[in-house]
Amino acid sequence: MQGRQTAYKLWIAEIVNADYMRGEGEWEPNYLEVKGQKVVRVNIIGIITEVVANPGSDYTSITMEDGSAQIMMRVFKEDRKLLQDIRIGDAVLVIGRPKQYQDRIYLVPEIIKKLQDAAWMKVRKVELQQTRGIMRQREGAADKPITADR
Repeated sequence: MQGRQTAYKLWIAEIVNADYMRGEGEWEPNYLEVKGQKVVRVNIIGIITEVVANPGSDYTSITMEDGSAQIMMRVFKEDRKLLQDIRIGDAVLVIGRPKQYQDRIYLVPEIIKKLQDAAWMKVRKVELQQTRGIMRQREGAADKPITADR
């Protein structure tokens, strides 16, 4: 029996700019191709910037950012309870699976945990800078993607 997939600690910019790959076999999960790694689950920390409950629909979406980019998350049906205490401005840790709709990558969260101490965001930023590189906007326009300097 295969264990749970590793949840990689990444910048949000790495997630939204990654190539989304479809699993080849019936049991092969879809994944992101990030610097040569197959990423099936992610572990990110950021601030909630938007919460959209869609009355009459079976999903709720939230948006979070970590200083490198923003990503949307969607929860469906009974998983909407994951978001019942989440508000704009909350610092949260999310473990989730990347999915793709049209050409946009989003996350389906498995765990969303409010951080009681926002200093954990600084700790994660230092950790990511050491392991993934410093995320900075490319020179020029604001519409260009953010890249890691490593």
